[in-house]
Formats: sequence, structure tokens, C-alpha cells
Amino acid sequence: VLAKIDSIDRFRYSTSPPEHHKPLPAADHRAKRLPDADDHTAFHFCMRNSARELVGYARMHYAKAIPSSAIAHLDLADLARHSPKVLGFISKLMVDKSLRGRTNAVRLIMSMIQYGCERFEDAEGAVFHCSPQLVPLYTRMGFRPFGSPFVDPYVGQQTPMVAIFRDLEHFRQCGSPISAIVEALPPHDGQRAASFREYFVVKRAFRGHQPPHAPSLPSLRKAIHVAVPGFQNSRGGI
Repeated sequence: VLAKIDSIDRFRYSTSPPEHHKPLPAADHRAKRLPDADDHTAFHFCMRNSARELVGYARMHYAKAIPSSAIAHLDLADLARHSPKVLGFISKLMVDKSLRGRTNAVRLIMSMIQYGCERFEDAEGAVFHCSPQLVPLYTRMGFRPFGSPFVDPYVGQQTPMVAIFRDLEHFRQCGSPISAIVEALPPHDGQRAASFREYFVVKRAFRGHQPPHAPSLPSLRKAIHVAVPGFQNSRGGI
């Protein structure tokens, strides 16, 4: 486990500091590592190339393990207090420069969503935040902006996003490949799912400027299904 975390720390260091051009207090510049105090309570998802080198990474916290700083930034204290098991938090998503512009980040997120749905039957969705430039991509994938944008001291302006796991009709309307994952899920508590959706779509409706929509994703959807046939039946991704 320690060896895996060490390789993750090194990958995060190689990806983050040079690109953000901002000092990261936790960075160990001598060892070229970027550790994080919240790693020990997270599920870690890795993508490797044919040489077994780490080329993509993201992590997920679930329920009470979600860092308090994330709850504060996304203003989710009420939901985390009353219904902690319905929520997951995705963070630290990064892909090697050589693989950007393809479907790798999307495939990584799909792995996380599928894993969360299958392992935690009480989970209703996952939240994360991203730069405004990425909002159109995630929106086309069926994710929804919610709440109010905020400024992260290290990565700048951020927009809160939510993936509502049981929102099958919405995923279908977006042409999102995530709909295949949702369609395969077992029967569920419809009232709880409806309450979760209402919380984010109505009570926490997005307040802020939303960038123009990105081009449609049919080509991305096709690429994912070609690259990962039968993806919705896979339990991999960790």
C-alpha cells in the first residue's frame, strides 16, 4: 500500500505544481512528491499504460470520510449531517499530458461511478469541483453544476458539480455513456433518489455564469464503448 501511495504522490507532483504555477504547501520538492493528509480515508483509482506506468489518477471519499474542507467549499454541511451515506466526493483527477484530449479522464470517472454504485447501495451521487473551462465537458457527460462557484487558493476559480446516479433520463438526454451504467443498476428506493435529485436541482440550483456548451459527445461516447466494450459489466477500475 505504501509503495502505491508513493507512486501516486510522485505522479501528482509531476502533474500539479508545474501546471498550476502556484506554491503547494504539502509538496516535498526534494523527493518530488505531493502527499495529501486525506489519502488514508480515500479509495484510489489508477490508470496505467502498457509499461505499468501511472498515467491517470483520481480518488473518492465516501460518506463521513469526505474531508471537512470539501464539505465547506461545496456548502454541503446539511446534507452530510443528515444523510451522509448518500454522498461521495471525487478529487485529484489528473491525466498525463500525453493522454489528454482523449477519453481517458472520462473513462476514469466512469470507473469511479460504477464502483461507487456497486459497492455502496445507499449512495445517490458524487460531487466534485472543476475549473469553469471543464464545465461544458462534464455537463455533456450528464453532470450538473450546482450551488455557487468559489475560488480555491491553489487552482483558482472552481464550479461545484454533481453526478446524480439514478438520473437515467437525464443521462440519456445528454447522450452520456454513463446511462449504460445506470441502466444496469438493481431496483432502488425511488423516494430517496427523488429527494437527492431535488436537493441538487432545486434547493441547490446553480447560481453563476455557465460557459457555453461544448460540442456534442457522440464521438466521445462511441470511443468509450469501442475502447471499453461491455464497460457497464466490469467491476474493475481500482
